[in-house]
Amino acid sequence: MKEIQTKGLGFEDALKVLAECQSRYNELGKVVSTKDPDSLRSWCDEEARLRYEMQGVKSWEINLGGYIVGTYTVARTKEKPEQTVKRMRVDGSDAIRWLMEDAPESYFGQLAEFAQKLAEDYMLIEGEIIPGAKMVEETLPAEPSRYKNTVLKVDAKNMEKALQARDSIALEGEHE
Repeated sequence: MKEIQTKGLGFEDALKVLAECQSRYNELGKVVSTKDPDSLRSWCDEEARLRYEMQGVKSWEINLGGYIVGTYTVARTKEKPEQTVKRMRVDGSDAIRWLMEDAPESYFGQLAEFAQKLAEDYMLIEGEIIPGAKMVEETLPAEPSRYKNTVLKVDAKNMEKALQARDSIALEGEHE
């Protein structure tokens, strides 16, 4: 890419360069936007997601004129193995009775709709099992790695070399 001259400009000329750059930035921003569903980036993200889900492809090298100018990679969630967790459970009416009769003052007077959660929290913090409570085991299913998003990395130096090579080939072709 051609370097934009910004040093030594007068104020009015600097404003013109700035306006041109902002205009280009706005246009390029539309192309690379991850938020605009109609952008080129969104289309590539969707295509990458489909290829990942259907073929398992996770990464692509971006080659321009023999130069590797970047990579495009599918980011994934971490795989979670099946796990068994223990949680305290208490019947809501038992929790309310406990709050009204036996709870420490710091817990007393809370709204009844939070009684079950408060009692469960208290049991976890204090290690005391209140009347009506019981320990239950739950098995959470394993979760496979899933598509999360994509990451585009560009090697600016190689991109510059590739663009210069492409431009010089185009110029040589014009003279033939």
